[in-house]
Amino acid sequence: MTETDVYQQFAALVLSNLISTDDLLLLLTAHSADKLMREKPHESYDRFDINNFTNKQCRGLFHFNKDDLVHLSQLLALPDRYEAQNGLVWEPLEGTCLLLRWLCYPGQLFDLAPYFGQSVPDCSLIFNNMLADVMHRFAHLLNDVAQPWMDHNLCTEKVTSKGAPVNNI
Repeated sequence: MTETDVYQQFAALVLSNLISTDDLLLLLTAHSADKLMREKPHESYDRFDINNFTNKQCRGLFHFNKDDLVHLSQLLALPDRYEAQNGLVWEPLEGTCLLLRWLCYPGQLFDLAPYFGQSVPDCSLIFNNMLADVMHRFAHLLNDVAQPWMDHNLCTEKVTSKGAPVNNI
């Protein structure tokens, strides 16, 4: 079946009112994603290496500077390496970056292949494991807002000292 045949079948479904235009968009997205994965599978990309990214790319992709990503990974006190039940192994910095990328730009997991060189199931596995680990370690900070760093006056002073336009009322 040619590409033209696929699009003609999609059009016929819409014209015969068997699917809505929203469904058509979903079909086209799935079809183009499948086509993209067939044209350039994850194996054709290099595995994640922070040194392959510039500071500007890191800010755009992960919302952190390159050095700050390394520092964040260290501050989270993550293990030296992760290993999933299927034998997949990844470094904590790779997992941190994948987690941040997915949280910043949730979309389709195949979008992560160019950055991480992982299959869609592996990206899903890394994301889920990293999220579970971070939540296990730090969820208590979100369960109780009576934290020392949540002091209203201290926060107001810090924000004001950085040039906030409104003073504490």
